[in-house]
Amino acid sequence: MFKKGFILAVTLVVALLSFSLAADCIHADKPHYTISTDATYPPFDFQDKNNDYIGIDQDILKEIAKRENFTYTLKPMSFTSAAQLVANGQADGIIAGMAITDERKEVYDNSTPYYKTGVAWIVKKGSEIKSLKDLKGKTVALKTGTAASEYGKSLQRKYGFNIKYFNDTDTMYNDVVVGNSAATFEDMPVIQYAIKNGVKLKVMNANNPGNAGSYGFFVKKDENKELLASFNRGFASIKKDGTYDKIIKKYLGATQSTFTGSKKNNNSVLGILKANDGAFLKGLWLTIELTVLAIILASIWGVTLGVMGVSQNSAVRGLSTTLIYIFRGLPLMVLAFFIYIGLPGVIGTKIPAFTAGLITLILNEGAYTGAFVRGGFEAVDKG
Repeated sequence: MFKKGFILAVTLVVALLSFSLAADCIHADKPHYTISTDATYPPFDFQDKNNDYIGIDQDILKEIAKRENFTYTLKPMSFTSAAQLVANGQADGIIAGMAITDERKEVYDNSTPYYKTGVAWIVKKGSEIKSLKDLKGKTVALKTGTAASEYGKSLQRKYGFNIKYFNDTDTMYNDVVVGNSAATFEDMPVIQYAIKNGVKLKVMNANNPGNAGSYGFFVKKDENKELLASFNRGFASIKKDGTYDKIIKKYLGATQSTFTGSKKNNNSVLGILKANDGAFLKGLWLTIELTVLAIILASIWGVTLGVMGVSQNSAVRGLSTTLIYIFRGLPLMVLAFFIYIGLPGVIGTKIPAFTAGLITLILNEGAYTGAFVRGGFEAVDKG
């Protein structure tokens, strides 16, 4: 029973992993890459009214891919996770308004700079704060992992403010708007675009941006040199024929509502579902797939663990108990992020998101099932 169940569970997981990896080879006639990006960073990266990702970064990448004859799968997520995905080898490259810094050069190789930028410090409209000295003892909001946050942090000791970190741009802005944080630091073009689109903030150093630098496309250090070379060639091409300037003008010369629809948002449940019906239905179907597969495989794995838990072999019982306690007590999201983002850096192999999610559910739910099965056996008197 134990051997058959274990072999079946392992076989199904391996088969699923092989199928997922095979999906990456669909475009065998062209190089195919996985590119990560920031989910919310207008005007560089954001969603339009059809829930497609657009922006300066995305248009540049799309045009370069067309000219250099390669395809890619886009992975939008929080900036920190997107960068970590590349560092661990889960993604081949990242384009996310990511500033070129000496620290990042130790981990990544970067492309030709594609946009010059600088850091602004910002307060809400009507704020009594007039200078950085007024921030003493107050809280400043920063976005985790960005060059703007590093610049803000470098001023903390000098001006005596406290720091609160956020994973996404919109939440960080709102924290300042409602007064929970006194100020924030952000890349100049990004905050200027946000203010133009109605965010009630005010730039305090518009004529004197700090930490001037440039954005670049990044790959893991000493890897994906062909992709990096393709990006540089493609960028030189779109820069030469004026396509780059058209892309910049397209986004900086228009409001976000031009791409996302009306400025008025229907925040009711029906309004949100209607505005995101495509993503909702896709997510619902994916959830159903994961649920069905996870129930089947977790049941097999759980029964296997339960049988191991009543084995006459003390080593097998100990292994079962250890696995049950580890995976039953480990938070599901922590396990998911470890398998999807952390584990590939250890084993040196990419793990598709669907497969990572399925393995997470199997390990977690299987541990609960194993405890139930073992308890059931132990409740029966010997003999």
